[in-house]
Amino acid sequence: MTHQELVEKAVYYLGLAELAHPRLAASKDYSYALRALDACWRWIECKDVSAKTIYDLYFDDEGYGVGASMSAEHDRKLWHAWCCVTTGVAMVAHAAYRYEGPVLLPADLEGVDLPEATDQTADSFRELFPMKGVMENYYTKLATVSGSSITRSQARDLVFTALRDAVLN
Repeated sequence: MTHQELVEKAVYYLGLAELAHPRLAASKDYSYALRALDACWRWIECKDVSAKTIYDLYFDDEGYGVGASMSAEHDRKLWHAWCCVTTGVAMVAHAAYRYEGPVLLPADLEGVDLPEATDQTADSFRELFPMKGVMENYYTKLATVSGSSITRSQARDLVFTALRDAVLN
């Protein structure tokens, strides 16, 4: 997978996380999700956040971050929302490491883009948003925008429009 394809995939999963993260508002760790998503979008838009910083927001040495929050979650609906956020953050961390050059990728990011991982995220998203076609419609809409120039606002508009269209159809 090229770096550009990896960034586009990361943007796709960040968009899904934009729909999922409000479900976490009651979680004591919600601020982790917000901080991680903010940093990820700053990297997508400006490349001014290091891969290590994003990785630490995913899962740091002290056991904090969105990955730890997902692992500790017992409520199934919240776990699904954490899964969506965690995948988006992991995808961006992976892309950021690749962007920064030849550096050893943390082991838990190695398989982030494998079908087993992305299928789990798709299943989690569908648990939260069972309407037919949301993910597919968002993917189609996202393909009309250049991945290297997309903003958080644009991605949010596209994913919320995809959800609205699915609800209305």
